[in-house]
Amino acid sequence: MMLHRMLIVDDEPYIVNSLRELFEEAEQLRLDLYTANSAAEALDWLGKTRIDIVLSDIRMPGMSGLELQERIREQWPSCKVIFLSGHNEFGYVQAAIQNGSAGYLLKTDDDEDIIRTVAKAVRELASERSIHSFIDQAKEQMRKALPVLQRDFLVSLAEGETMSEAKRAGRFRELELKLSASRPVMLVVGRVDRWEDHYSSVDKELLLYAAQNIAVEVLSRSAVMATAVIDRSRFIWLLQPDGEGRPESASWVRFVQESLDFIQDRCKSLLQVPLSLSSTVQPFAWEALSAKYAHLSQLLIRGLGEGDEMLLYEIVGHAEDGGDAADSRKERTSHQRQVRITQLRTLLESGQSVPFAELFDSLFAEASGQHYEELQEIYYSAATMILSQINRWSAYARIAERLPMNKLFALDAHSSWPEAARYLRQMADALFELLAEDSSEKSNEVVEKLHRYIHDHIDGDLSLVRLADEAELNASYLCRLYKQLTGIGLSDYITDAKLALAKQLLGETGLKVSEVAVRIGFDSGYFSRYFKKSTTLTPQEYREKVTK
Repeated sequence: MMLHRMLIVDDEPYIVNSLRELFEEAEQLRLDLYTANSAAEALDWLGKTRIDIVLSDIRMPGMSGLELQERIREQWPSCKVIFLSGHNEFGYVQAAIQNGSAGYLLKTDDDEDIIRTVAKAVRELASERSIHSFIDQAKEQMRKALPVLQRDFLVSLAEGETMSEAKRAGRFRELELKLSASRPVMLVVGRVDRWEDHYSSVDKELLLYAAQNIAVEVLSRSAVMATAVIDRSRFIWLLQPDGEGRPESASWVRFVQESLDFIQDRCKSLLQVPLSLSSTVQPFAWEALSAKYAHLSQLLIRGLGEGDEMLLYEIVGHAEDGGDAADSRKERTSHQRQVRITQLRTLLESGQSVPFAELFDSLFAEASGQHYEELQEIYYSAATMILSQINRWSAYARIAERLPMNKLFALDAHSSWPEAARYLRQMADALFELLAEDSSEKSNEVVEKLHRYIHDHIDGDLSLVRLADEAELNASYLCRLYKQLTGIGLSDYITDAKLALAKQLLGETGLKVSEVAVRIGFDSGYFSRYFKKSTTLTPQEYREKVTK
């Protein structure tokens, strides 16, 4: 179940804190909670991150809840807004319903009614679109020839084809692509992490196109978008802000980035397709597309954690011609070998060591006994593939420490074909090991950086959005990655850190309880309830117990 972000808005801090405490205890809803004491503060949060549900007071100074709802609909159209009021006024209720409110509650309503209304909004978010509509769209798209032409052209651009702006604009018009040839563009590179064994090739094709349709449905509200499926596991998305006069603003970039984890979750929950995505951090000139594509592809290769469901951002700085049947069979065999070499390359690039080993061993075992020139073709094709990856990963020196590099392009230096196969397998295994080491090291660095920041800012902003900015990762992906690496939730770690510091200050200093609360980022009233809930003792009772 997806973690939904809910923003609580009220100009009375007591109401905000009470509601936050209520929903913290409603763990079954899986809410990532944010709070604001004014509409202006709420808009600030909405400019920083995607919010799924807003629970707002309808009457506030400066800007009413109804005015706030209009602003929310402009930026996050799918956000569910629930109003909370101290008065059962018909005019407000009628206006809220007309504006598409997901609910209207009185502050005197029972906690169960409030939770039930929010739970209903969570269910609506999960069921607004079903898998069937995406599959139907995918079938329709596959029946058309235009997407194939669009795909071929976009992939050629990503892989380095150069052309003038005028020619690019002409091709866009011919292929009915709505992208602008002159405006900067953002790039997202994606990968299906794994397919279920029972999926046929047609299933995979349908699901890949359905995933593209989900992305278009989410992003096209504020972006002009083109998608291209590269193969049966990889794809790219190209995006520009909608409207010729709209600037490539930071808020639009944030909208794109914050929408990616939502797309990931939709693909996983509706299609059962796990995706990893890598994205540029700002629009760039078309001339840089191939370099950006190579960089984002490499990010997915290197990865973090277990390498699944990642969300990463770029790091800134024949014809037979009358031949006889034997010649025809030989040519088909050679083509099949090259297809398998290509499959090996894809597995190597994506870090899938087990299927790589199985395919490699099968290919080299079947080749035993072939003519020498055929063995040369297989060996040097595999060697070129491996060297290419060594160079892409800047791993030459580290591989040279483990294996002699002078044999890589010297088939005759090996005593036998099996020995040559073992050498290349060892080379590939070494690459996989280095990739795993790099991923583990980078993952540990992320955790250590987060821990330092949390302890240095224990009394400050430790929201998921702020920590994600510090780690330079998407907020939802950071949550999953942290729990994957440490075994505990990020919010649990923060809670434990605050509680540990509070206990230390209560036991070792003469600070007042209100001063201790400030030191860990709480107001006094909420701190006392929080501390008693965690320890069964009030702060003062704890101090008296440990200082006897």
